[in-house]
Amino acid sequence: MTELEAHVPATLDSRGDIALITMDDGKANAISFAMLDALNAALDDAKDAKAVVIAGRERMFSGGFDLSVMSSGDVNKAVELVKNGGRLAHRLYGFDKPVVAAATGHGIAMGLFT
Repeated sequence: MTELEAHVPATLDSRGDIALITMDDGKANAISFAMLDALNAALDDAKDAKAVVIAGRERMFSGGFDLSVMSSGDVNKAVELVKNGGRLAHRLYGFDKPVVAAATGHGIAMGLFT
């Protein structure tokens, strides 16, 4: 496992009543399986917050679905990624607390909905 693969692409930092979830995969903050897992785990852990802020890193909010999966030729994996991304979008839009996107840069395709 490389250092990048071991890196958690989204982290949670509680700031009083606000849960700050920061996406940083070291590249484009692609919506990968690892990013989806990390975002969902952070949302699970934000249960005591009164509001959630999701931020990217400087100049990059999210580049959308992971192109290595989408262009891999593995249709089943691509479909699974899109379904899981849709579940995350549904979860965010129906979250029981306000969710704010601090778009610090580009938000492309699925990255726009995250």
